[in-house]
Amino acid sequence: MGEGYSEKCPTRCAESRTDSFGNADLVAYFFRRAFITTRALGSFGFLSTKTIAEGGTRITGLKALLAQGAVLFNVVRSQKWPGEASVLVSVVHVAKPPLANGVIRLLDGKPVKIINSRFIPSEEIPDPVVLSANDLMSFMGTGLGGSGFILSKHEHDELATRAINRDCLMPLLGGEEANTSPTQTGDRFAINFGSRTVEEAERYPELLEIVRTRVKPERDRQKDHGPGKHGKKYWWQHVLRADPLYRAIAPLPRCLVTAITTSHLAFSFQPTRQVFVHSIAACAFHRYAQFATVQSEVHFLWAKLLSSSLGGTMRYSVGDTFQTFPFPENFESDAVLEAAGKEYEEYRAALMVRNDEGLTKTYNRFHDPGESSAEIARLRELHAAMDRAVLDAYGWRDVRPECGFALDWLDLDDDELADTLASAPDDIRDRIESADYFFPDAAAACRFQSHIKQSGKQKLPWRYRWTDGVRDDILARLLALNAHRAELERLTGLPGGGSGGSGSGSSSDTPDSDDGLGVAPAASRPARKAKKASKRAAKKSAPRPLLDDE
Repeated sequence: MGEGYSEKCPTRCAESRTDSFGNADLVAYFFRRAFITTRALGSFGFLSTKTIAEGGTRITGLKALLAQGAVLFNVVRSQKWPGEASVLVSVVHVAKPPLANGVIRLLDGKPVKIINSRFIPSEEIPDPVVLSANDLMSFMGTGLGGSGFILSKHEHDELATRAINRDCLMPLLGGEEANTSPTQTGDRFAINFGSRTVEEAERYPELLEIVRTRVKPERDRQKDHGPGKHGKKYWWQHVLRADPLYRAIAPLPRCLVTAITTSHLAFSFQPTRQVFVHSIAACAFHRYAQFATVQSEVHFLWAKLLSSSLGGTMRYSVGDTFQTFPFPENFESDAVLEAAGKEYEEYRAALMVRNDEGLTKTYNRFHDPGESSAEIARLRELHAAMDRAVLDAYGWRDVRPECGFALDWLDLDDDELADTLASAPDDIRDRIESADYFFPDAAAACRFQSHIKQSGKQKLPWRYRWTDGVRDDILARLLALNAHRAELERLTGLPGGGSGGSGSGSSSDTPDSDDGLGVAPAASRPARKAKKASKRAAKKSAPRPLLDDE
């Protein structure tokens, strides 16, 4: 790439920088430029990075085009790049209005009525916004700013023999321990002076000397601005202390954490007195009902939509995902949800210890159609029951999800694909040609895999999940519910719009009104205003029925 290309390209490829984000991938500007140069009734298509439907790239590219009347008429959400690189791409066809008569819109090969900029078959819905009800509930972990703070178990145990040191010695948890340890614990510890001044830290001379020797020299070499400047000045402290996290969880007996970068989004309970590093996202949640909600397929779909990804690995975004997620009303006190979460979490914890397997290995088995053990079958049953409880907590009893084994893409190179098509039965070839990779039972998925010709590769990237139609429906409902909650908060000035949302912690103390939106009935003017606002917002943002493509 030539010098200055990335700076000049956005200006040349788009008519303006309106609705453009500086962190958008360059592919967004090629979409905009192609739209400008396409004649009326014309169309164009690109093989694109998957980010075209994510984050600032989506807003800069497809969202801006749809606002100008563009129509997405043929989209494949995910497929393997046809070249040698092991990456996933999207295939996107765009038409310039007016759309020619008789054009059928296809999403992953299936006819739909409409495709929005997130590749969901529904009308364009406002982007999710952070809900104040979720404020100060979820955080990224600590940025230590130096490996010198980290102690081995042997070092920790020796230092801890002096009682004075124990105040500033804590277990350390990172994403690797959270995902690989059967008990989600590790054998690393950290020196943690918190926000103590250097004079206060001198009360622990043995620990301070370790930090002075191992951390300070590296800090002194840092730049004189940003975190580097801060790290130099406060060399005995962690650079990013994440104080709001530790204040939020301090009163709790435990909290929920997940590895930020993970192939399987999995939450687990953790003691609050430890250092969570920056590869961990921690929530100020300690109830099983809260665990059930964030561990559910509902929350996973939201996270998958709003978090970035690379291949089959997700990078969970606290700001974009958790803080925008519209939790069910009063879910913390839902007895059915509490019971379902407790049974699932306790069974999973015992299963991992019994098999000496962490979360990653356990969920690899969970999603593998070839895994036929009774214990994994039971885990799937408990997960389905937990998902059912979450859907019921939302009041979505009309949703009847069907679980099966699915592939988001078929990871074959050209030779492997040719060998497979040459030898496979007609029904397997039809599956591949139509890119229909959802199988309602394990036997059908295993039969499909048995006909796939791979050269020394691992198993296909299966996921045990809901059908595409249900997933798209749930996402449309969640997006609409986020808009509804945000409007309530704007009109009432209350977290959750006065609805006893996820951040209240005392929702059961507020009686529900007869409109079912959780606004306390009272003769006061603010209460009447909230009730009217909730009805307007509910009518405005009610989810529209989607095309049944099952």
